[in-house]
Amino acid sequence: MKISPCDVLVIVVTTALVLFGRLNVEAENLKFDKFVAQHIELQLKGVLLRAQQ
Repeated sequence: MKISPCDVLVIVVTTALVLFGRLNVEAENLKFDKFVAQHIELQLKGVLLRAQQ
């Protein structure tokens, strides 16, 4: 089976898009995790402040 340069290009581009897509999804998940962590931290601070009063 002979692979033409066009086929190689298609394979490389597809692989790059899949990897880039995965990295994008992971970055979005990290942003979301940070947001949730900050929200929980603020709630805890609020509870602690109320407990001290």
